[in-house]
Amino acid sequence: MNIERIVVSNYKIYQSLNFSIQNENNIFVGDNGSGKTTLLESIYLALTGRIDGQNAERLLTPDMFSNDIRAEYINQLKSTGKASLPKIIIEIYFKDEDEYALQKGTENSQNIDCPGIR
Repeated sequence: MNIERIVVSNYKIYQSLNFSIQNENNIFVGDNGSGKTTLLESIYLALTGRIDGQNAERLLTPDMFSNDIRAEYINQLKSTGKASLPKIIIEIYFKDEDEYALQKGTENSQNIDCPGIR
């Protein structure tokens, strides 16, 4: 499986991430808490629907949402008494190869006709 791009919205520290994968090796370097593990976890979550080996629906907690989107939700509730539920979006775009033809389409945030999972 060749991943070409990762798009993450509102997941943990990522309010908005649009990351292109290089053809060869990719090395993630950064301080503790900078998002290295979260990026890998988001890929695993999108591909399997699981976190730490368990169904993600069972583990959904407010901590999985970015701080900004949680604050926005709370402020909307306080000011209007109602608010739209926040969404976590994780998209994995694959290289456009024949073996992924069944996953091809334009139902993604980039409106690109390519194979992927959301």
